[in-house]
Amino acid sequence: MSKTSQDKLPKYVFRTAFGVFRFKRNVPKDIREVSGKVFF
Repeated sequence: MSKTSQDKLPKYVFRTAFGVFRFKRNVPKDIREVSGKVFF
């Protein structure tokens, strides 16, 4: 699978160099304290 500018991916979704799709969002600051995570 080639990565081109033609790819229409949803917002916050990106493809790694190996062709794996990733979803990444920041966790709100108040929830970070409870979950201990910065990204979802």
